[in-house]
Amino acid sequence: MKSIFLSILIVIILCILKAQLSQGLKQAGGSISFYQDKTENEYVVSSSPFASISDELIDREYSFNAGFGFFIKENVSLGLGLGYTNIFNRTQLTLPPASNASFENEVRTNLFEMSFFSRFHKFIFEKFYLYVEPSASISLGSTENELDVEASENVFGYGARVRPGMVFS
Repeated sequence: MKSIFLSILIVIILCILKAQLSQGLKQAGGSISFYQDKTENEYVVSSSPFASISDELIDREYSFNAGFGFFIKENVSLGLGLGYTNIFNRTQLTLPPASNASFENEVRTNLFEMSFFSRFHKFIFEKFYLYVEPSASISLGSTENELDVEASENVFGYGARVRPGMVFS
């Protein structure tokens, strides 16, 4: 709970900072995201009411990202982004009551991300800019599977993206 409160406080402070577009100035920004999905299904296998299968799927993900940069020209900045993502998946399957069997599995993934970005700002009107931000990122982490205590994997990922945005200073 403390980490969530601290993260929200950091994002609020970063949102209060105003962008000023001139060479040598610094920029800071960040994001917090949370996603949860719960799905419950029941399938009838035959005409008998005792032959049904039910499942429950839970997906939960949250991430914290921060970016820091500086302007190398009036409308161009370079920066570094750091982030953390936690992904939780739970699957529970219940077979027909006659078989008296069930299956449950939980998978947890923790990722740390580092990205390098550049922003190209375009002046629109007084204190309002649009920007395009190409970036390249690397992710490192691990995945643990509860079904088997020894089931742990290292995760390595990389990516590239282009993100549009706007700045009001």
